Amino acid sequence: MRPYFEVAMRPYFKVAMRSYTSILLFIMLAATGKVHAQETLPDSGFRVIDVVDLPGKWSNERDGDWYLQFRERWIIDPKKTVLTKKVKKYHPLNHSLPGVQADSLQHLFASMIRELASTEGKVAYRGISYEFILLEPHLEGSGNTSFPSRDSMDQQTLQLQRELASLISRRSRMASLLDLEEQLLSVHFHEDWYIDPTTLEITKEVQALTPVIWQRRKTVQGEPVNDADTGYPVYYKNMLERIQLRNP
Repeated sequence: MRPYFEVAMRPYFKVAMRSYTSILLFIMLAATGKVHAQETLPDSGFRVIDVVDLPGKWSNERDGDWYLQFRERWIIDPKKTVLTKKVKKYHPLNHSLPGVQADSLQHLFASMIRELASTEGKVAYRGISYEFILLEPHLEGSGNTSFPSRDSMDQQTLQLQRELASLISRRSRMASLLDLEEQLLSVHFHEDWYIDPTTLEITKEVQALTPVIWQRRKTVQGEPVNDADTGYPVYYKNMLERIQLRNP
């Protein structure tokens, strides 16, 4: 197990989620990503709203200026160690262009992708990694803008957590020593993305995930500790071993 590091968890009251990406071997030490409300489907899939920052090298801008808000369908098969994400639609957004209309942002994003395609011939990005935090509303259709407390999950998000925990428990050597339903509060996804420069359709292949174990910092008397300045809960976070997934 890797050493713990400490993070103060900020509560989120927005419906939109923010997840931060790092490319290839860059390591995420902290994130303010959100999981949107998740709606369970009859086939045990989930409709998830996920927002992912793009690397600056795509646009020659700062990391995270451009970000994509995805609406996806996730299907998890713990027995086969498979997690698929099917992108239904997405919206490009840019922090440095707050007043620009959605249609104009779409046009700028399309131009950026097609310029990349003209130099690379094929828009394929491998090794995209970002942290997906379960302590925020992620599931489409939940109607939640916040959770009852700063470190809680709604029932639909708990279902997603259980599916992830079931997959992880089959593949992680440490899982039997942990209470995943209590401590599995985020995962790092490791993905390859493929973008069609004509249609701008994005296909994702989830290659692996890294479970992140969270533990509340407590006093010697066992009382939870909050950040002195913000009042936010303070956690120790520890990343377990990376779990390779299969692609169907």
